[in-house]
Amino acid sequence: MAKTTLKRLLAKAEVAALVREMCPQDAQVCVCDQDGKPLFGDPAVVESGHTVPLTEGNRIIATIKGGDRCETVATLLQYLVNTELERLALGRDTVEKYREIFRSYNLGTKLGSCLDTKEVAGIVTGEIRNLMGADVVAVLLCDDAGDITEIFADSGDRAEHLTMLPMAIREKTVGYLCVGNRKKTEHLAKDLKLLTTLARQAAKAFEKSQVYSRLKESFYSMVLALAETIEKRDTYTSDHTRRVVEYSLAIARRLGLPADMHTRLEMAAALHDIGKLGVREEVLMKPGPLNSEELAHMKMHSKFGEDILMHITALKDVIPGVKFHHERCDGCGYPDGLKGDKIDITARIISVADAFDAMTSDRPYRKALSLKAAFSELMKHSGTQFDPAVVKAFLSRPVQEKLGIGGHTVRRTGLQA
Repeated sequence: MAKTTLKRLLAKAEVAALVREMCPQDAQVCVCDQDGKPLFGDPAVVESGHTVPLTEGNRIIATIKGGDRCETVATLLQYLVNTELERLALGRDTVEKYREIFRSYNLGTKLGSCLDTKEVAGIVTGEIRNLMGADVVAVLLCDDAGDITEIFADSGDRAEHLTMLPMAIREKTVGYLCVGNRKKTEHLAKDLKLLTTLARQAAKAFEKSQVYSRLKESFYSMVLALAETIEKRDTYTSDHTRRVVEYSLAIARRLGLPADMHTRLEMAAALHDIGKLGVREEVLMKPGPLNSEELAHMKMHSKFGEDILMHITALKDVIPGVKFHHERCDGCGYPDGLKGDKIDITARIISVADAFDAMTSDRPYRKALSLKAAFSELMKHSGTQFDPAVVKAFLSRPVQEKLGIGGHTVRRTGLQA
C-alpha cells in the first residue's frame, strides 16, 4: 500500500517539480524501491553519497540516494506518504462505518415488522451467515430463569470451532448467538464488533416476539374461554368447537393457505357460534325440530356473532368467518345470501367443518349420522351448499389420516364408518 502510494505521489507533476526544485543540478537525488528499482531520478547520474530510507512503520519501502539534499527530500516524501496513508485509512474507516450503519439499518428494517420468533431467528441466522461467511449459525433462546428453551439453527455444515455471544437487553440475557466454522478461524475485531451489533438488535427483536407470543397466547385463551361459554349453554355441542377448529386447520393446510390465514381461520372457527349467546334458551335447547319463527331466530346467531365481535378491534378480521359460515355457494344461505367466491374462504372452510361435525354428533332431535352417510352428504351438496375445493380437501386421504377419520382410526366412540 505504502509503495503504491509513493509511486502515485511521485507521478504527480507538482510533487516531481517540488523535488527537482529542492535539488540543484549538482545535488540530484533518486528514489528507489526496496528492490532497487528506480521510482524517481536516474541512479546513473546521481553521485553516491547519502542514503536515507523511507518507511512504513518498521518496514523500509524505499531509499533516497544522492547528495546533501537527501535528508530534506526524504523528510518531505515521508511526510507526504504518511499524510496520504492517513487520508486513505480515514476513507476506508468512513466507508466501513457507512457499511456498518447500512447493515444495522437493513437488519433493523427486516426485524422491525417481524413478530414471529421463528421468522426472527431465520432473519438473524441468515444475516450472520451472509456477512461473516460462517458454516453454521445457531440461536439459543432462554427463559426468565436463564435456561435454554428453544434452539434455531441455520442449516449448514458441521462446525467444530464456535464463537458464542450473549443477546442481552436491559441486563437481561434473552439468548445466545453461536457462530461456527469447520476450520479454526481468528475473528477480526470488526467481525466481533459486527456480531455484537447483530446480537444487540436480535435481543430487542426476540424480546418483542416473545412478548407478542405471550399476548397472543393470552388472547387465544380468552377466545377459547368465550367458545367454552357457548358450549356450557348447549351440552349437546360439547367439544364441538375444538373439532371444528381441528378440521378447519387441516383443510387449510391441504389447500395450501398462507400461515397468516391459518391464524385468522383458527380464531374464526373457535368463535363461529359465539352469536348463540344471543339465542333464546328455549330455542337453543329445544329437543325437537324448530318452527319457522324459531328457525328464523336461530339463524340470527350469525348476525349476533358479528355484533359481539365488532366491538373487539383485534377480532375484526375474523368476523367474515363467523358471520358467513352459513352462506351457501349457490347463494341460498344466510344472512346475506352471498354466492361462490363472494363468501370469505374462512367461512367456506368452517361451513364444511361445522356441517360434518354437526352431522356426526348427537343432537336433541336426532342421533349422529355414520361417517359414511356424512361423507355422502358432503359430496351430494358439493357445489351447491359447499365449496367443491373445500370438500375435496376435507375428503382427501392425507386430511382423513391426519384427523383419524374415514377408513382409519375413529376418534369418537359410537361412530361407525
